[in-house]
Amino acid sequence: MQFTEPEDTIYDPFSGAGTVALEAWIAGRHVFVGDLSPYAYVLSKAKMNPPKNLEDAERRLDIYWQEATDERRMIDLRKIPRWVRTFFHPETLRDTLAIRNVMLRHHQYLLLMRVESGDDPKPAIWEEFRSIITESDEEFSDFEFIERAAFYERVEKAYAVVATSEKTLYANIILKKGVI
Repeated sequence: MQFTEPEDTIYDPFSGAGTVALEAWIAGRHVFVGDLSPYAYVLSKAKMNPPKNLEDAERRLDIYWQEATDERRMIDLRKIPRWVRTFFHPETLRDTLAIRNVMLRHHQYLLLMRVESGDDPKPAIWEEFRSIITESDEEFSDFEFIERAAFYERVEKAYAVVATSEKTLYANIILKKGVI
């Protein structure tokens, strides 16, 4: 990182395995990456969105693996291109596709502040957000909810903050970093 300083922005349009993105992120740079290769996208995305801690990773893995066990029964390998099938044992490929499908369903890239006691438990604005996202072509399982203090802590570290005239409670939203 000899040509940049912490807080600088790095853009890597050919992210490949995501090593530049990871090293730049570790060095305190803001990182934007992209790649046409779906394989490169998956690798970069995994490096840019690590679990918060070991316990969280193990908990999520347990949930995902249980769902993948059910999912694998529905995978028809005949729909997978022959050239891909030649690289994997059928059971390995079936397991890999099952866990991939489960992880795609669980992908959460939108953070909302968890409602505090006494406030409306399901603010109407959240349904508007959900409707907008559902109408897009993006895969979306649900929002991730975090405590108020943690939310503000994330905002302080945000690369950019966009202020609007919205006055609705709990209309704040954080878009997590990722791969474009």
